Amino acid sequence: MVSTIKILDTMFKDEVTEMLGLESIFKNIARTNISQLSDEEINYFVIFTRTPFFPETILPTISDEMYNAMQKGTLKPLIVMSTEQWDLFEPFREFEHCQYSKFIQIFKNRGVPEEHITWVIPDHNYLQQIQLLQTKGIDVRCKFIQFNHMMHLMIRVAKAYAIHDHDITKHFTCLCRGRPRHNRFSMIYELWRNKLLSKGNVSCETYQDITQTKGFDWLDDKITTESFMSNFDEWKNKSKDFKNILPIDHDGNQNAHWNQADYDESTLFESAFVWIACETMHEQDGIFITEKTYKAIAYGKPFLLNGDTGSLEYLRSIGYKTFNDFWDESYDSKNDIDRVKIISNIVKDLCSKDIKEINSMYKRMLPILEHNQKVLRENKQHENLIKGLQNA
Repeated sequence: MVSTIKILDTMFKDEVTEMLGLESIFKNIARTNISQLSDEEINYFVIFTRTPFFPETILPTISDEMYNAMQKGTLKPLIVMSTEQWDLFEPFREFEHCQYSKFIQIFKNRGVPEEHITWVIPDHNYLQQIQLLQTKGIDVRCKFIQFNHMMHLMIRVAKAYAIHDHDITKHFTCLCRGRPRHNRFSMIYELWRNKLLSKGNVSCETYQDITQTKGFDWLDDKITTESFMSNFDEWKNKSKDFKNILPIDHDGNQNAHWNQADYDESTLFESAFVWIACETMHEQDGIFITEKTYKAIAYGKPFLLNGDTGSLEYLRSIGYKTFNDFWDESYDSKNDIDRVKIISNIVKDLCSKDIKEINSMYKRMLPILEHNQKVLRENKQHENLIKGLQNA
């Protein structure tokens, strides 16, 4: 039975919620207050949080009256963690020590049943993890709904942007200002080493020797930037010169796409042929696609995906088409180092072509690009979110 849903006017919102306007996903849902809760409706206490690591910060928001309503089921916790992927279950850790268990414990400690809690998360990887836990006799009783807010932003762009004739003047775009990651530094290094930077729109952070890890207690998977970069040709001899050219700034609008009302990226996308999406990696196992990839689809451009292994396969599984008829997409199944090398070789080959040939290639790709934008425009994740909440 489909129920009427309402949102409690008391919410927990972190700074990311305010910056991205996450609350807008519930703009058409009526609000209620703690004194007006009805057993005939499903009422949610919404917790907007970027990560699952600090559940104690929520406690000051919750009154005893709210706990009482959550115990009875007239109010349900709704944990919205829709902007980034985090490993909630860490299935090789003891279950009681994983972030899922630690987070919901603040409710269970006050007598709130686990099955009254709903999570909204942006990725699909939890499904396999829950199945694995079930084989160990562990029953995860919270409800999960998949909703990717980064995709949500780009759906709006896709609906507003019409693919049209335009002159391409650059061969590629690769923007890597923002969070420093191994795959981003190595991608820019390979483009620089092959003398391709002038052929594209490029940005990169100041070089940092960071350590990336999934943070598992049982596995030492720490990799420094220096050790990662040592796998690329001539790094020992050219690293100093490369570091000296950084940072590289493109237009001074780093992350301005969050504010779509004031920043139009269409000129950026129309200026260049292929978009190199350098996703954030190695926070967790699994595949996570963000706006870094979806924006190319929204603006009708081909893309090379420097992200998690199997990312292209995942996109194809949800209806998108990729570009194996135009270049070697075997990089999708390779390790992080070989993936960067293969992508850089693809870009090198593209940059050897005259810009007229590039424009011609783009026109041949239009059926794929139009198909992909249509798939994104017609995505039903928001409708599915609301339906999921109505049927909780």
